Amino acid sequence: MAKSEKQRARQKPRVAGTANRGLKKGQGALKAGSAFTKSYAASKAGRTGPKGEKDVKSGKMTHMRTENTINRLNMYRDRTKALSKDQMTKPHRIQPDRRWFGNTRVIAQGKMQAFRETLSKGVEDPFSVVLKSSKLPMSLLKDVEEKSSRMNLLQVEPFKETFGKRRRQKRVKLGSYDLEGLMQSVSQKTQGYSTREGGDSKSIVDGLTGHDLTGEQHIKGHAGEEVFNKGTSKRIWAELYKVVDSSDVLLFVLDARDPMGTRIQKLEKEIRKTRPGKHIVLLLNKVDLIPTWCARRWVQILTKEFPTLAFHASITNPFGKNALLNLLRQFGVLIKERKHLTIGMIGYPNVGKSSVINTMRHKKVCKAAPIPGETKVWQYIALTKKLYMLDCPGIVPPTTYDFDADCAKVLRGVVRPERILDPSGYIDEVLSRVKRPYLL
Repeated sequence: MAKSEKQRARQKPRVAGTANRGLKKGQGALKAGSAFTKSYAASKAGRTGPKGEKDVKSGKMTHMRTENTINRLNMYRDRTKALSKDQMTKPHRIQPDRRWFGNTRVIAQGKMQAFRETLSKGVEDPFSVVLKSSKLPMSLLKDVEEKSSRMNLLQVEPFKETFGKRRRQKRVKLGSYDLEGLMQSVSQKTQGYSTREGGDSKSIVDGLTGHDLTGEQHIKGHAGEEVFNKGTSKRIWAELYKVVDSSDVLLFVLDARDPMGTRIQKLEKEIRKTRPGKHIVLLLNKVDLIPTWCARRWVQILTKEFPTLAFHASITNPFGKNALLNLLRQFGVLIKERKHLTIGMIGYPNVGKSSVINTMRHKKVCKAAPIPGETKVWQYIALTKKLYMLDCPGIVPPTTYDFDADCAKVLRGVVRPERILDPSGYIDEVLSRVKRPYLL
């Protein structure tokens, strides 16, 4: 049944839709000529309520979202934006990554093997420097053999035998359990003790007769003197640790007359093992005291392990100063992480560590003398604006208390000859090392 004209007039006009078709603005049209209506979607920012409300939460309770909630949900839907150098002012999302929550990395076996081979060549080569070694997984280069697997104590000793009712109390292992056994063990050790057959090299009294050992008997079984303990005290080694910890490059100064004798190989191995970031350089000092062919041959031999330079410490007529300075500058360019490059001087007493620093500065800045033990504490000297040098007291590695070790210290100039009680006892060792034509 068709509607009359009065019924059509009573009906309310439509809010939006096809009746208007954009003929004029209003009644749902955004503008004149547009057929699109205003959106009341829950995800649209800046939308108003059906009755024109701007803030949907200001009045009564409603199910519609606020402006802040809409912006936050839209931020979640946006794609990740690339981070720029300038700080972003608007909120944005960053792509989540599982690496945020752990310090582990996953690498294929083939890539790890290639990394090991490539990096091991650079580490073993004395003329190459691995940059940013502190950020690289250097532990992958060597297999951990010393680390033992977790011990299963229950296999060694079951729980019932240890804490249960049937536990067994093990007897403590002692050398002797009564006084008679203790006296018997002491008498056996006394009978086996002999000072003449190398039982006690420091003894000056014969254990069998009780007489003093004099003359020829005292040559091989002499008593160690206090002067041979110079350079081995805890204070000196504490100064060494300060220099090692504060230095980026360690300069081991060797005496050209006895390079292997004045070389501290145990310290070199310990530094390479515990502090792989420290760079080691060997400096062959006092090359003016040996022939040229001999110095050239020693440089070739030592270069196979570490970079080696020949040097002659002298303020007026130096040798090798420019080569050493250029090498230190190269280290300064490679190690860009540090604003200053520190070079530590390490070596035996009386090898010329302080003289090398005076030569580099071209003036006397460190107290130097032709006698061992002149430097008492470590010294900090500025070579250039970026290069600093640390002078360290002479270090003597611990040795056995016998005649051969003390004789080696005397010939290397570690101790002062005037402080030795019996200096004539070491003349035979000098005559045995020097060829006969040079003595006549």
